[in-house]
Amino acid sequence: MSGSAPPHSSLEQGFINRAARRQVLRKAVLASGALAALGFARDRRWGGERPIARTTEVPVRGAVYFTYPTKDDHDILLQPEPGRFVAFSGRCTNLSCTVSWNPEKGNRHCPCYNTGDAIAGPPSRPLPRIRLRQDADTIYAVEELAG
Repeated sequence: MSGSAPPHSSLEQGFINRAARRQVLRKAVLASGALAALGFARDRRWGGERPIARTTEVPVRGAVYFTYPTKDDHDILLQPEPGRFVAFSGRCTNLSCTVSWNPEKGNRHCPCYNTGDAIAGPPSRPLPRIRLRQDADTIYAVEELAG
């Protein structure tokens, strides 16, 4: 047996196999954790800056609905006073109900809680805002900000 390692007993070989499986499992768990963290921390700007409306299309104290950053994300563009524009996610932060604008009352309406603001009760945070940029008469969605 010159130059070769001594053979491992079946007990030693079993220990080596279990250790190798544990290493593979540990790496798999770490990799899945890293992927999950990336999913939670994704940058909402990935939709890019996009035109959403012309200023003349948004009535004062009225709303225009749009989607950002994907076609599945429903949002609300408001003009609370002449020349001032704000936008919010149109999805309730608690149950994902669709939030709408109530022009009679001049506020956002969530069918689950009768409000779009987390004043009290189950919604844990306010609706996320959409950062806007205005260039002449075009309003652009730039990014979704945390609520």
